[in-house]
Amino acid sequence: MIPTFSRLKPLPFLPRTIKQLLQTSFPPAVQPTRPTGDQPSSVLSTSPSPILASASTPLSAQSDTTTVHGWVSNIQVKKHVAFLKIRDGTSDEALQVVVSGKKDDLSSGGDLRRTVESLTRGSSVKIQGELIPSPGAGQPVELQAKILTVLGECDSQTYLIEPSVVPSSTKDRSRPVKTTNRPTVHLRELAHLRMRERENAAVVRVRDRVAREWRSFLEVGGGEIFRVTAPSLNETVRTDKPPEAFFPEPPGASLTVSAQLHLETYLPVCPRAYTLSTSFRAEPSRSSRHLAEFTMLEVELAFVNRVDELMDFTEQGVKSVLRGLSRGLSLGDGQTEEMAKKIEKEEDPDAGAGIGVFWAKPGTTEKIRSAIEKPFGRLSYTEAIELLKRAHAEIPFELEPVDGQTLQTEHEQWLASREGGPVFVYDYPASFKAFYMLPNEDNKAGTVACFDLLVPGVGELAGGSLREHRLDPLLDVMRQRNMSTEPLEWYLDQRRYGSVPHGGFGLGFDRMVSWVTGVSNLKDIVGFPRFKGGCVC
Repeated sequence: MIPTFSRLKPLPFLPRTIKQLLQTSFPPAVQPTRPTGDQPSSVLSTSPSPILASASTPLSAQSDTTTVHGWVSNIQVKKHVAFLKIRDGTSDEALQVVVSGKKDDLSSGGDLRRTVESLTRGSSVKIQGELIPSPGAGQPVELQAKILTVLGECDSQTYLIEPSVVPSSTKDRSRPVKTTNRPTVHLRELAHLRMRERENAAVVRVRDRVAREWRSFLEVGGGEIFRVTAPSLNETVRTDKPPEAFFPEPPGASLTVSAQLHLETYLPVCPRAYTLSTSFRAEPSRSSRHLAEFTMLEVELAFVNRVDELMDFTEQGVKSVLRGLSRGLSLGDGQTEEMAKKIEKEEDPDAGAGIGVFWAKPGTTEKIRSAIEKPFGRLSYTEAIELLKRAHAEIPFELEPVDGQTLQTEHEQWLASREGGPVFVYDYPASFKAFYMLPNEDNKAGTVACFDLLVPGVGELAGGSLREHRLDPLLDVMRQRNMSTEPLEWYLDQRRYGSVPHGGFGLGFDRMVSWVTGVSNLKDIVGFPRFKGGCVC
């Protein structure tokens, strides 16, 4: 089995995490009360994260003093009590810290209160106190603070992701402009800080979770598929030779657009192999769907003979990931509806800091539930073109669908919307598909055994095919396309020495995160997006 963080023992030299504290259990007899009657006007539901596996620590295992390190995400100051929300990145939720005592009464913690009132959002702190079951609604435990040490201050006047601080220019940090919103475009220029903002922090956590769920499926549920490493620099041929080239030319080198060809070389020793790695493309488009640097999940399977087997496997994998993400979440129930209301009203900046910040939004949970429960649709390319032509006759697309040409994004999205969920389109014409795809035979002449997986709101999520595993037919296709065999001799060697039927697929990891979160622009899915004209940090 694959170890997860919830199964790992805490490292003895590190303090206990907020995740561990939130999962603490207490004997039923313990009935704590706060020293004052003040209650927070708006509290975050900080039950243990429903996505993460739970692990409880009994009260007897707790010491009298608990120490927590983290960052202040919210502050509420009352007459007799103050409430802090502290995060340390180990949990989707924050830990509530209670500071009792009047500011001017040193005997009742006034010195501590003055420290709290000087805090700002974003400050880093170390807090020591007593962890108790929370008497207030909304959180299982809280920390009653006794000692608070400020580790790092955060100037609220220049903190560029504060709701009220947006500079007129990121280069002029001394002249902030007051505003009530933080524009998404502005946050993209602050890639080094925007992860601290609620939704961007949640994206980081969801990316991690999606990667873990894919790994769990591929290495356990999918049948012991090996993770391997493919190169990011590939051999290429250039006509110009820059001075003092790092890689001798010819052949030179270029950044890879796919790991697939190299992944195939692993099959004789790892007959089921995958890689989750970075790919590159000199993409001139500045659209919301394209980046110059992106993450791809690529899978290659030996002894696969039919494209429908690849589609079955891809569908099982996507559904497995969605089930893992939704595990413990009550999709569409009152809990997520209430969270959606909090998010909409912005009553609490911590509301739904994990996947819930996205799935609590109306319509999102229905989309995910449907993808889990319903079989994915399947259309041949010919069937898809006929449907698109009829739709175009009624309400024209911006670009007319043409038989024998690639589908445009608007066509892909329409097909997925028509199906009400993910849909496979398979058996495309060979004329615009890659040279290595296996040709179909019989009544499907002129097409190749391939597929694209389309999802609503995104378009193409994944693409796969059977590979041409025979040397002579592969050479014939390369000659027909006027392709030089010299830079691909290493690839052709796979057909010379023990080739077998095989196939695989590549899935846009960033696009999958976009789909499950509903965040439509990939520039907001990737921590440090690279695109034409954009390379911040």
